[in-house]
Amino acid sequence: MDKKKKYMKKKFLIIGSGIGGLGAASWMKYYGKDFMVVDGCSELPKNLHNGVHYLHSIPELPFEASIKSIVLTDGVLEHGDIHSSPKLMHSLKYSAKVREVQHPSSIMDIGKTKEVFMPKTNSINDLIEQMYTYSKECNFEFGWWIKDIDIKDKMVSFENKSGESLIVYYENLISTIPLNILNNFVKSEFISSLELKSSPVYITNFKVVDIVPNWLINLYVPERYSPIYRASILNGICSVESMKELDKTDIKNTIDMFFMFSLVPDSVERYTWNTGKVISINRDDRLRVIEELSKMSIYCAGRFSLWNRKLLIDSTINQSKAIVEYLIGGDWNKCKEKLIQ
Repeated sequence: MDKKKKYMKKKFLIIGSGIGGLGAASWMKYYGKDFMVVDGCSELPKNLHNGVHYLHSIPELPFEASIKSIVLTDGVLEHGDIHSSPKLMHSLKYSAKVREVQHPSSIMDIGKTKEVFMPKTNSINDLIEQMYTYSKECNFEFGWWIKDIDIKDKMVSFENKSGESLIVYYENLISTIPLNILNNFVKSEFISSLELKSSPVYITNFKVVDIVPNWLINLYVPERYSPIYRASILNGICSVESMKELDKTDIKNTIDMFFMFSLVPDSVERYTWNTGKVISINRDDRLRVIEELSKMSIYCAGRFSLWNRKLLIDSTINQSKAIVEYLIGGDWNKCKEKLIQ
């Protein structure tokens, strides 16, 4: 017996309901356009892979978001000491250590204290919820994974865990999925020729007591013996990023290493972010990707959809805005400049 099939026709199809997809959906709603967001998750994805996240600048949004400023301070943690003004030696040691998970030419630029931003609820999930609520629940379909993209007929077929099918015909497609996954379906020879390298990020979260609510601390760990390369401490959480999943000995060593922050030993939560770090393709290659996909009426927003390590939450939202404004009659060159920065 054939599984159930559902058909839709939308002027704009958005694949992915992360920050990029929600940003595009918010602006589509603002301009009153006919759109649909489809995501493989069974519900709105939260926590952005479960690390500590914040905004480097306030993104352009079609509604007034509840945002507050917080203090960010960066430093190097070495042998129990925090260096707020690290020397070149620290940068070189750190860069050599993380070469497998960062861009090969990465050199730390830290030691600054600056203003960054968070939703007033102290959670980036609040911003996600605000964008979702503004965009309207009826414009989202959850639990559907891509099965095929037919660029000739402008049709994407999806399948859910019950084997049912969703077929969406579109005029323009906004993709936030990783570029290598997208290329499995569109099969661009140029994209296939690129080296799209990535490394997983392992995240271990600890509860922290007696932390100032509006102070964010990023600590970089250059010591070679430690699998940890960065820890972010904010609002009662110490989010540790490492090059392997931390075992019991590593967890004990981590608690000892961060003794000045009173980490709670029995509060450990672990996550694996499979596409956590990318070795960026260069600006010219990204521009070529953008041009090639635009000929298929496909537009990409986000770090992994354009294989750009430097993109942040706020810049991804601004990318989505640029795409939407182009699709409703804006300037293509201005859009491209936002996408390749």
